[in-house]
Amino acid sequence: MKELKENLFFDDFVEMIWSEKRSDLDGIIITAIHWIGEAQNEYDFDSAFLKYWTSIESIFSKGYSKNITENLAKSVSILIAFSEYRFIEVNDHKKVYRAVKKLYSIRSKIIHVGLRYTVKSENLNLVCKYASWAIASLFCLRSKGYTKVEQISYEIDRLYSIFNKDDEKE
Repeated sequence: MKELKENLFFDDFVEMIWSEKRSDLDGIIITAIHWIGEAQNEYDFDSAFLKYWTSIESIFSKGYSKNITENLAKSVSILIAFSEYRFIEVNDHKKVYRAVKKLYSIRSKIIHVGLRYTVKSENLNLVCKYASWAIASLFCLRSKGYTKVEQISYEIDRLYSIFNKDDEKE
């Protein structure tokens, strides 16, 4: 419990759950955690994979109806690269960006084509990791006073444009 309280925002989570007045960000974190919990209880890889994606999409899809794949790849890669936890090296954000796009393609084939038995354990592990890291990163931002997903989206867009200037010139 001590480690959860000191390093993983346990008290913040309890506060969020019992609060009568939740911020926009609090609601998103709670929803994302719910879907991770559902995925953890799932034995079917395809279903678990979709539930992890529901967690990720509940964080990053608000307000986006176009370029969802691009937005998800950008948001996941930048958020986890610049998190206080430093889940990945900043220079690895492009590798994660590409991985997220590939994982989202698998998700889309399940949803839109009904493909079954396509999710491999490494796919499931990656999407679980990205969802968990995104939630932990949101807790960090919440502790710094962020309350709205729009604030986080603004920072993600700002950092993405700074670290991808060379790509835009090509």
